[in-house]
Amino acid sequence: MDKRIFNGVVAIILCLLVFLNVLAAIIYNARSVEGQRADLLTVAKSLSIAWEQGQMAPEALESKAREIGLLTEGVDLRLTLLRFDGQLVYDSLAGTEAGKELTKEEFRRLAAGEDQVTLERVIRGGQKNQIIALATTDHKAALRLMVPLQVHWEQFIIYSAISLGLTLAALYFISRHINRETARYRSGVELLSEGVEAVAGGTYDHRVPEITSSPYSELSDLTSQFNEATAILERKNDYVQARMARLSTILNTIIDPLFMVDADKNLIYANRTAKEVFGRTLDPEEQAYPQILLTHSEELDWLIEECLQAQSDLSTIVEVPTLKGSSRYQALFSAISIGESTQGVIVALHDLTAEEEAAAFRRDFVANVTHELKTPLTSLRGFIETLRNSKDITREQATRFLDIMDVEAQRLENLIDDILSLSEVERGKIKEITSFDLNELIDEVIVLLDDKAVSKQVSVYTAEDNPETLMIKAERDRIKQILINLVDNAIKYNNEHGHVVIFAQRLKNGLVQILVEDDGPGIEESTLPRIFERFYRQDTGRSRDRGGTGLGLSIVKHIAQLYNGEARVESKVGEGTRFIITLEV
Repeated sequence: MDKRIFNGVVAIILCLLVFLNVLAAIIYNARSVEGQRADLLTVAKSLSIAWEQGQMAPEALESKAREIGLLTEGVDLRLTLLRFDGQLVYDSLAGTEAGKELTKEEFRRLAAGEDQVTLERVIRGGQKNQIIALATTDHKAALRLMVPLQVHWEQFIIYSAISLGLTLAALYFISRHINRETARYRSGVELLSEGVEAVAGGTYDHRVPEITSSPYSELSDLTSQFNEATAILERKNDYVQARMARLSTILNTIIDPLFMVDADKNLIYANRTAKEVFGRTLDPEEQAYPQILLTHSEELDWLIEECLQAQSDLSTIVEVPTLKGSSRYQALFSAISIGESTQGVIVALHDLTAEEEAAAFRRDFVANVTHELKTPLTSLRGFIETLRNSKDITREQATRFLDIMDVEAQRLENLIDDILSLSEVERGKIKEITSFDLNELIDEVIVLLDDKAVSKQVSVYTAEDNPETLMIKAERDRIKQILINLVDNAIKYNNEHGHVVIFAQRLKNGLVQILVEDDGPGIEESTLPRIFERFYRQDTGRSRDRGGTGLGLSIVKHIAQLYNGEARVESKVGEGTRFIITLEV
């Protein structure tokens, strides 16, 4: 119960109490007057009988009246005996003329035939008097008693004080009981209010202690119903949160930028890719902001506005500025409509840059492969035609032509093998992981390429501080392919009487590092960034003449990446070249 309501009830009770006391005073006064009148009538009748029968002289009637009526000492009492012929028999107040008394209402009414008259009269300075007048049985005379109107207020005050005290005491105990019950009721209401505030703030696991001992059954029912409702809300919220988490995970795993704006074009959601592409860390779900602050693209802003107005999906290609520069995206705008109004737009951007680069790479690769294949095939077809159509070719010439054709066929075979190897490596295909000694494999490669090194007069050896054994876990043929390509290039492009040093070690971070260093002519600094590209040759003619396919270093790079590593090159013209390979093996 509200405190103001309680105070109002108390005020009403107090006012009612005052009203009842006033009413009691009025009733008490009326009953006092009535009681006095009855007593006075009894006295008057007794006196009338005594006088009429001659038992008492008129002078003695006054004192007798006081004895019979038990009148308070000092109260003015006027006794009057008057014959209807005008003779005054007796009057307590001497000097009163009988003629004047006969004019009084009571005597007139008695003379007219009434037996008794009761009335009140105000005389002598506003004093109110009670008057009782009786006619004798023969209706020849009348007796009148007149006393001041008395009300015993002291008794009334005492009774009223007692009544008021008892009433106030009862009111006090009632108010205490009401306050106690109100406090119990209010505590339950406050618990429910706190629970509502907690749930409104998102604390769906909040529960209110159930009020089972309260006399207010509605509170007990409310607490039970509240807890049941919050339990349902919590389950629904958990379900929604789980779905939102799954949806957020799905959206964040999308590799394309995706974001959502409301009807005012304020950003309300952006997936991880969108934040990374546009370099925004501020979460729009915590603080919405205009989408143009994310994309900085007026074209996107205009297209979003068009989608909002048209309330239909749009798809177009746009140029969008990103952290890496301007990129081409296939943009899809999907309107979010509820009823007849559009609530926002979902924007999905598909990056066309990678696809266009991949398409360009495929075109370049096909062109390079075609060119590389065409050269030996053209040579082979030329020599075949020469051998077929020429009748004057000597045996020595035919043998030389066949040797050349064999070289071209070998080059063609090497090119196809390298293309197949590169394709397998790019697919991330690992055949079999084994544990083996890397230094033992290095010695095996040195022996394998010894003839080529001798023919080129190049010395190949391992560094003196190579560890005796270096155990690794990897696909042995892939690591061997790295070593063959690097050492073969170091021999092939070295100077006569040059040197090739191979060194392998395990670094502190657990990676294995392979170094292949030569003291050949070196590589120009401008071509170093492209050295691992497919079919790239620093000197195209010399590389092809030396049997190179242009894919060896690209294969090395992709194998290193297959093992979470990298391939680097350091070189100075005239001083030599060093290839550094790191592998997680």
